[in-house]
Amino acid sequence: ADGLVQVIDDVPTIFLEFIDGSSVAGMLAERPIEIAQAVEIGLQVADALRHAHENTKITHRDVKPSNILLSKDLVAKVTDFGLALATDQSARDNGKERRIFGTPQYMAPEQFNPDLHVDRRADVYAFGCTMYEMLTRRWPYKASSPFGFKEKHEKDLLPDPRDYNTAIHPDIVEIIHKCMQKKPDARYKGFIEVSAALDRVYQMLTGKERLQMAPPDQMNAHNWTAKGVSLAQLGKYEEAIEAFEKSIQIDQELAQGWLGLAEVLRVLGRHREALKACIRALARDPNSTRALKIRGLCNAAIGDHETAIKDYDHAISIDSALGDVWQHKGQSHEALDEYGNAIMSYDRALLINPSSPQSMLSKARCLIARDDHSDAVKLADQVLELDPEHAEAWKIKGAGFAALKKHSRALTCYNKALEIDPEDEHARQAAQEISEKKARAEARREKKSASAYERGMRRSRKGRYAEAIAEFEKATEEAPTDERAWRHLSAAYFRTGRYADAEGPARACAELSPDNPAVQCNLGVILRKLERWSDARERLQLALRLDPNYLKAREELDKVNARDSESLS
Repeated sequence: ADGLVQVIDDVPTIFLEFIDGSSVAGMLAERPIEIAQAVEIGLQVADALRHAHENTKITHRDVKPSNILLSKDLVAKVTDFGLALATDQSARDNGKERRIFGTPQYMAPEQFNPDLHVDRRADVYAFGCTMYEMLTRRWPYKASSPFGFKEKHEKDLLPDPRDYNTAIHPDIVEIIHKCMQKKPDARYKGFIEVSAALDRVYQMLTGKERLQMAPPDQMNAHNWTAKGVSLAQLGKYEEAIEAFEKSIQIDQELAQGWLGLAEVLRVLGRHREALKACIRALARDPNSTRALKIRGLCNAAIGDHETAIKDYDHAISIDSALGDVWQHKGQSHEALDEYGNAIMSYDRALLINPSSPQSMLSKARCLIARDDHSDAVKLADQVLELDPEHAEAWKIKGAGFAALKKHSRALTCYNKALEIDPEDEHARQAAQEISEKKARAEARREKKSASAYERGMRRSRKGRYAEAIAEFEKATEEAPTDERAWRHLSAAYFRTGRYADAEGPARACAELSPDNPAVQCNLGVILRKLERWSDARERLQLALRLDPNYLKAREELDKVNARDSESLS
């Protein structure tokens, strides 16, 4: 709780007190610890655990020499409460503890059973194990596996530590024995009793009262502010608000408390409350650029961009190198459609941080709004050189290409943005709109570039003969000597049963191509449909003279002769 959390390179980092020494385990590895010194360290550890039990209501569960740090002047610090918090969370999640936690060499018998309740008396047991090791440089029990240690802790008598160190006073042995009783009820109830017992031994060994450690300082306003900052960095905003409010209760003149509160309220969207906190912070520190920036952001969030710009200008007048403030100022100008001023602000931000993707893309948006699409695309490309997976840069590049009517390129950009973020609904809608615009543009180009004859052929192939007739008629007007237009116009009339209308285009075609047997045959077929047998026979005979092997002309001529014979008879 006394550490400070800051986010460095997107990683939450905890800053804790630096201990410029070793640990009890490290000391024991180098040399034995004198009896009186071991008792003094034990007293400090007992005081620390008593404080933890009384103020945090948690059990450490892993008291051991390696978790007792020593400064150079041999001040003991109990560390590593992570296991305590982990088991506490397990109990909350599951209703009871389901796992075994601890280090087997120091675990109380009840810790080996996940169904048994574990409380502070388990720490008393582990403390006894630790005192035993400090005095003997040995574990109380030896085993080769966790199960072996379990059996020893649950069943074996405790070996007398004087077997390994004859200088140990019997009263110390008695304290260790009471700490390490198999049943929790037989141990000391807590570290108040342990400290009292060790105090008597310390006075007997040294002839003096030990120097009492000063109780931990109460949290002051600065401590609560630091805690609030840490909680906010971890995303625990409601707890952070409580910490800042406690800081303010202790010292209302501390600007940092008001400032921290304002920032968290802003993050939570409680902008008007944040504005009030900013006013309090600025009353205590009128030159706080951070307070001015937060107030500007809150004013912008409620739509008062003019006032926000004044806040940003005030901050910049104090420190013109605030790149993020220039960025925010540009955003407010952009919201007011003041694109020139916005671009100037973004340029200042880029002077301070030339590789800022946010500033480059913000400027690109303003350039698009001012119809400077090519430069906007160039800025997006600069961002993509730094980060090819920047979805926002792909979208802005797509918007630039779309404005330039380069629909294929725009669609590629939006599709790339969707590859990076498939849930981006804006990119999806933009891609769909571009696809539709591209299709419409292609249709317009096709319609504009295609001749009437080509349009007529497309309509005819689709069986849309009425439309085809209209296009072929235009084609004959556009190119009166184009035999194809006349021929297909006649065919379209013929397919709709309008034989009389088909005759004129067929005759025009025959005049343009008098040596084409197919043209003469087609006219003969139309005349046969009109029952003009003589005229039909003449055209079909002409077709056969042009091509004696023209089978269709012969078949049609046979039909005419047969029908003509019937009419004569």
